[in-house]
Amino acid sequence: MQGMKLHAHNWPIKSEKRKYTIRKSGKSGKSGLIQLIRNTAFEPSFFKDKKKELEKCLSEITMAFILK
Repeated sequence: MQGMKLHAHNWPIKSEKRKYTIRKSGKSGKSGLIQLIRNTAFEPSFFKDKKKELEKCLSEITMAFILK
């Protein structure tokens, strides 16, 4: 299973905060599926300032290579 570092659980009820789980690459969850974590996300259709999102994505890719 692949996804981002934080997994958001169900939308909160009005009075509750949203709950998150931190995923770790290579670990398996309750279902036994192995977690693969993306280093970055690039979804330009979600944002007005596409150049800013591109720069953020490239910065995160650079950091992933630096940290190996």
